[in-house]
Amino acid sequence: MIRQKGDFAPVSLAKTAHLLKPIAKPALKAPAPKTALISAKISAPLRGGSARIAAYAAPLTAAPAAPEAPAAPPPSGQKKVGDGLQAYERRIERDAPNSEDQDATRIKEAKAAISANTALEAEALAKLTPDQRAQYNRVAAQLAGKPEARLALQNWLTQSTLGKSGVVPASCKELMPTGRPPLSAGLLTQFDKVATQQLDSRIDRSDLLAQLVRETADPTCINQKSKGSCVATSVTIKLALSQPAEYVRLVAGLATPGGTVKLANGDTIRREADWENNNDGGRALPEKLLQPALMDYGNRGEYDNSKDKSSWWGLGGSGGTPSWGRDKMLEGLFDKTFDTVEVMPW
Repeated sequence: MIRQKGDFAPVSLAKTAHLLKPIAKPALKAPAPKTALISAKISAPLRGGSARIAAYAAPLTAAPAAPEAPAAPPPSGQKKVGDGLQAYERRIERDAPNSEDQDATRIKEAKAAISANTALEAEALAKLTPDQRAQYNRVAAQLAGKPEARLALQNWLTQSTLGKSGVVPASCKELMPTGRPPLSAGLLTQFDKVATQQLDSRIDRSDLLAQLVRETADPTCINQKSKGSCVATSVTIKLALSQPAEYVRLVAGLATPGGTVKLANGDTIRREADWENNNDGGRALPEKLLQPALMDYGNRGEYDNSKDKSSWWGLGGSGGTPSWGRDKMLEGLFDKTFDTVEVMPW
């Protein structure tokens, strides 16, 4: 028996059989495929920032670009992206001679390789416009005391314009560009801005530029170290892989005396007051600048870089980034609407 709501009078099942029939549900659309935990729901740009980003990808040649050829496999013995990552992380933080014999040997070999590749570099430079050659030379001059980054830039240039690498000693192979992304006209322009613009007095220009060259040459070295900024790290790796010039532009903006820069969607992020706090396990300068700014932006609260926690309305704090924070970071960086999915390995 079924009782009707309100009067508790018994009702025949025969008279109410129609109430037990399953309700037809509308057909569900298959979900959009999700790649690497991130899926863009809307691919069209929402505002003008994407037009600027598209312009960054122009090839680094004076003549019209030829159709892109399939990527050649890495030379025999050269490491793939991600190989030797821990060693790369250790080296990217400081590119200068020190007392360790291994480092001193590597730097000596890098300097010798730069000299050996002079003719090949000149051949590649001849393919650039006069303005691009001037940009490259200004960047290279700032890297004169950073031989590993200078060799990476030289190697990147010859790969992108001639399709071949110069001499690379075995000790430096894991630090060289992988060919993806290429050294584009827009990326070279952003490097040149870092080499010439006014910076905050606490930032060493050569250190910042060397680290940006090496991080964009191989974005797998971008890391969070001991901070709980894994989301900010992941989205900036994605940005550096797909839009390296935009990655450099954001870091460069945060490195200025004013310490502000607009994201692709038009929002503004700011350098955190305690950005140079050293309790982060040794992050490189680009991470020190960009990751705290993105944590503050994405979490929509007040991020304390020293404590590595966000607080909302003064009601305590927590670490990490919630799902809506991931979406906000991605939407700001790429000027698209994102729906992220979290996958746990257990």
